[in-house]
Amino acid sequence: MKTFVGFFFPRAADNRFEGPSWIQYIFYGFTGLMLWRSQHHIFSDDGGSHSVAGIPIDTFSRGGAESIIGLFAQWGISQLLLASVFLLIAFRYRALIPLMFLIAWIENLFRLGVGLYKPIGATDPPGLVGSVIFSIVIPLVLLLCFKAYRDSKKSTESHLTEISLEL
Repeated sequence: MKTFVGFFFPRAADNRFEGPSWIQYIFYGFTGLMLWRSQHHIFSDDGGSHSVAGIPIDTFSRGGAESIIGLFAQWGISQLLLASVFLLIAFRYRALIPLMFLIAWIENLFRLGVGLYKPIGATDPPGLVGSVIFSIVIPLVLLLCFKAYRDSKKSTESHLTEISLEL
């Protein structure tokens, strides 16, 4: 249990990532996707409501369409803040990559759940496919990271035992 907690909450939030290096690149790609998604919701003419989510805002009253577009832009701000934290982790606190993957996974699961409970579009938005994929891929990535983390801890403990036996 101590190892599991240490995996998500390391003693030092430094720039050392103990998982496979290719997982960092998945994290960087995910961070880039989050940055793109947030700016699209903020700056696109429809806030991504029609172009991404498939909401037929052209059938709404002007005020209704503007409200939906505004809500999507505000959601983009929340996404931008989270993506900025991911960016900070990517460049300065890589030891927290597993925690950020966990947060992304939980966010994806909740978004999927709310989307099923309260669907917003006339068609399945591209984000739905991405959410399903990430909800499957992220736990696999976390398992691979945890295995590497656990193996590195065992290796360190074994090395420390060897040193203490030599003394």
